Amino acid sequence: MCVNVSNAQSLIQVTKITSSGEIVRIHSGIEALEDAGHTFSADSAIKSKDFKALPAGVPNKNYTSSAYWFRFKVRNETGLSHFILKLANPALDSIDFYEQSGDSSFRHFTTGQSVPFYRREYLSSDYLFSVSLQPNAEKYIYLHLYTNTELMLPLSIGSDTAIHDADKYKDIFWGMYMGIMLAMVLYNCFVYSTTKDKSYLFYILYMLTVVVTQITVSGYAFQLLWPGNLALPKYSRIFTTVLAGITGVMFIR
Repeated sequence: MCVNVSNAQSLIQVTKITSSGEIVRIHSGIEALEDAGHTFSADSAIKSKDFKALPAGVPNKNYTSSAYWFRFKVRNETGLSHFILKLANPALDSIDFYEQSGDSSFRHFTTGQSVPFYRREYLSSDYLFSVSLQPNAEKYIYLHLYTNTELMLPLSIGSDTAIHDADKYKDIFWGMYMGIMLAMVLYNCFVYSTTKDKSYLFYILYMLTVVVTQITVSGYAFQLLWPGNLALPKYSRIFTTVLAGITGVMFIR
């Protein structure tokens, strides 16, 4: 999908990619436009002169009923022509990605928890977007976001290899964590079966709910447990957190 635009305002700072092996954190030069009524079309938002510069750091709009448009500009100072933009917040309900593909048009891609997992551009627990950018060129990227949780925007961009390698390390870390937690669950199951002490049973329930909560928050539950269910991701974080608290109190008692 292409969106025709006339022009866009200059940003305070351009994010520069200077090395093919680095992942650049995008924490400055970002502007935001609040869409309180969820009424802005892509064309009207991109043409808008009401974008406001955000302070340096990870954009955070806390809990809000508004949708937001964010924009920033990236420049390629490497010999590569393809990169991946990473948005490391799995809890976002709706994401519209717009990549400038010409002087007056943008490429559009939609994802988020309101879209089945298998329809993502890259099958990752985080949101990854393909970005084409020729050497010594720069372009605008727009993101239209809405969520019923905290609206945080931890953004980074890097080469395909750098981003995929980082994803592999993250998967290994979470795999080790899950293995340790499940081993503890099995061990306590064995102890409970021999002692019949209910405190071990409550501890097992608590650990299981903590594991489910962690994989829900990290996005792995949507990827591995319910990739096609669009209702569970919106409420599973709240439900599992509350359940972990309840089972924790039961164990403490």
